[in-house]
Amino acid sequence: EKLFDIEVADYSRFLNAREEFERMHVVYKLFQAQKLARESWGKTLWANLNTQALTDGIDSFLRDFRKLSKTIRQMPISGVLETIMKQFRNVVPLLANLKHEAMRECHWKMLMTKTSKNFDMSPNVFTLNNMFSMELHKYREIVEEIVLNAIKELAIEQGVKDIANEWETIKFTVIKHTMGT
Repeated sequence: EKLFDIEVADYSRFLNAREEFERMHVVYKLFQAQKLARESWGKTLWANLNTQALTDGIDSFLRDFRKLSKTIRQMPISGVLETIMKQFRNVVPLLANLKHEAMRECHWKMLMTKTSKNFDMSPNVFTLNNMFSMELHKYREIVEEIVLNAIKELAIEQGVKDIANEWETIKFTVIKHTMGT
């Protein structure tokens, strides 16, 4: 352009678009990595749940997110990704609570009713994907209430069993009652 004495074109918009694309690409790579990890975790059977592995994994992705430059973290799409990862991290303790021994089939049915989410509870089919699809972060109070009630019910059941076991071991001496001598 200078050679032909033509006004030099302003390509700053294209350069800005390229820079934004590169920042978006960084966010997308992190999103893709955590999505693949969640899909992998989702295939785990409920019976084999390891909450520590989930916590460590999502914390790793959140650390990677915090290592990104400030301009990348301030992008609106980055905020969405951070929110999704934090919601997932907040669901892990709920999963641990739902794994409690006090949870019975009736409690799971109550959870399905209150959340309007139904799933197959068969041990060989019930995976973490079922739990992820419930979006438990939206129902935190409901989950905590159901688990707390289940724990209280288990404590009552255990108390009744303890009393029954205690009474079974007690021997009473029965003597014939007579009036007078």
